[in-house]
Amino acid sequence: MASRQAHRPSCVHRPRWTAWFLGAVPTVRRFPSQTLVSPRPVGILTSRDRIGPVPTGILSAVTQVVVLQQPLPTEVGGPMTCPECQVQVLTNTTHQNGKFTWFLCGILGILLIWPCCLIPFCVASCKDVAHQCPNCKRVIHVHKRM
Repeated sequence: MASRQAHRPSCVHRPRWTAWFLGAVPTVRRFPSQTLVSPRPVGILTSRDRIGPVPTGILSAVTQVVVLQQPLPTEVGGPMTCPECQVQVLTNTTHQNGKFTWFLCGILGILLIWPCCLIPFCVASCKDVAHQCPNCKRVIHVHKRM
């Protein structure tokens, strides 16, 4: 009596999963007729594989540009390079009313402390700091509180 198993052709191969719940990699069974044979090892070039002239010597040198970013000053003047006059300077600082000054004024006004709402305009630590170049008087950086 012949068994009723389905005949599987030798050219068809299916992955055999072993312990997939443990993270195992599927294995594929290769039949002898599927062995890949290469006439020469992969990755070795011969003279007929080259396209164009054969390079000789160093064709180009590699140049690497390193850009250093200078730290931006905050409260007090600091050394910076002015983008206008390209000179390394120690910046002059001036205080300007900014968003944080107006925010504190609005909060004090909403809380009905209206006589005190003008105090942020008199305190330097509530204002933005503008850094200027002493040579060309250009504003280099503005440190904003908010």
